[in-house]
Amino acid sequence: MGYMQAGSKLKYLRCITGRHDLPFYYDEEVKVQKSFLDAFLKGEDRDGWSVLGKLPPVDMCIRLGNPGFNNPPAELATFPRRQENEWPIARTIYKNFYLAGSKKLTEENPSQSEVAKYEAPW
Repeated sequence: MGYMQAGSKLKYLRCITGRHDLPFYYDEEVKVQKSFLDAFLKGEDRDGWSVLGKLPPVDMCIRLGNPGFNNPPAELATFPRRQENEWPIARTIYKNFYLAGSKKLTEENPSQSEVAKYEAPW
């Protein structure tokens, strides 16, 4: 929501995977952060951050497979990056999913007797 409501024409969205802290220290991520900060804090724009349309505004990871838990090399290999020119992506197809009594996701709206239920502990 913040990305979509930001007033600047120069805005960028970069997604990470895995732990919330570790990916910021990957060599590639540090390189991107330094390039961005150099462009806007020092005026040293080597990559074109300050030129509208030069860099794709969205850089995201595509989740393919299961790399396991807390395994940075496997995450980098399993989640390839893809760049997009808008957010949300214009060709996105939105679908409703429901949690059925079988505890599986379904696109069919389950009847009341098929809705997943559980007893709350309090």
